[in-house]
This record gives sequence, structure tokens and C-alpha cells, in this order.
Amino acid sequence: MFLTIIASGSITDISTQHLVLEALFTSARNEDHIEMLVKWFDSGFVHDSNGQKLDIEISKKHKHSIMERIWSSEKMSLQFKEEMMAKLAKIDKSDWLDNTQKVCEAAHPENKEKMWKEYFNLGEDSQCADWGLLHF
Repeated sequence: MFLTIIASGSITDISTQHLVLEALFTSARNEDHIEMLVKWFDSGFVHDSNGQKLDIEISKKHKHSIMERIWSSEKMSLQFKEEMMAKLAKIDKSDWLDNTQKVCEAAHPENKEKMWKEYFNLGEDSQCADWGLLHF
């Protein structure tokens, strides 16, 4: 639905396009959709469902959102995800990168159990101990 809205060309305001794109990235759960986002990441532009390039550029911030979707994939290998993260690291060395890397580590399906243990087994040596979760 979001892709149809973007592809229609009816949204000309760049800020609104960016908001719709963020909604699209967040809602991409299907492996085919995630693969489409990988293509957008690599090309730097949005493509419609027929593969036609649209005149909508993928920003650095968008690439971070796409990366989070890529890391949530159950189909893509860890090696592929790490290669994609390396591409992002070459493009953007801002403080967004550190945050994205942490989110991606938690999003990787094989890390779910590890992350749950980290969140709920909060000893003093836990990385999450400083988050204040023990106070609640």
C-alpha cells in the first residue's frame, strides 16, 4: 500500500515522502519486501513493484532504517547482513551507525534469546544494568 502511494507521484512534498518511506520500511516483514529494500539500498533510489526507478532518493537515514529490516530477515545469512552493514559504515560514520549496529544485533533472529537473557538477567556485570531497569 505504501509503495503504491509513493509510486503514484501524488505526494510531491519531500518531507511527506520521507514519512511514507519510513512507514514502508517499518512495515516490511515479508522476505520479498526485504529483498526489495536491499535493492533500494544498493541503488540509492526507490523502485516500483515493476522495478522501475522512481525519482525518490534513499537518504542516509533511510539506509539505516533499511538496515534494521535487513537484520530482521530470517532468510538472509549473517555474512550477507554483515557485508551490508560494512557498506553502510562506508557511507555513514555518524553516531547513527553505532545505534543502528546495536538495533541490528538485537534484530537478528538468532540473537533473540541472547538479547532476552541480557534484558532480564540483569546482574551488575550486565551491559543493560546502567539502563535503570532494575529500579522498576
